[in-house]
Amino acid sequence: ARGRWMEAFSVAEHYIARRGERRRRSAHFELDTVGDKLLESLRDARHYDELAVLVPRVIAAQRHAASRDSKWARSKWMHWVHVFAAARRVRLLVEHMTPETLALSAEETKALLFELHAASPRALLAVLRAWPAQSIPV
Repeated sequence: ARGRWMEAFSVAEHYIARRGERRRRSAHFELDTVGDKLLESLRDARHYDELAVLVPRVIAAQRHAASRDSKWARSKWMHWVHVFAAARRVRLLVEHMTPETLALSAEETKALLFELHAASPRALLAVLRAWPAQSIPV
């Protein structure tokens, strides 16, 4: 099933990239559904390594397809931080949480870092060590 969700997500992602604004808006629901199902299937199968790689890609594609704001993106990121924290695998996800993959405003990045601290102080330290100092909002 996981392979089929990945295939469906790739097709939806390609479709949105090739179509104009009007069609992009009409396809965002399918991308949301398929992207969420793909990530859920990886979580259910406990494939956290693969899941950590795909979370940024799926969030970015869903955000782009529906022109969503940074609050939506922060909420999605925090959902996955909590999933990984519950599985004691948050460090896997943190490796893929870069300022570029987050694509959040300074205010939203700061809010995410506060939420990350609440979920996993060690993960926050890993982020702070990995990110360039100038990308950390103070």
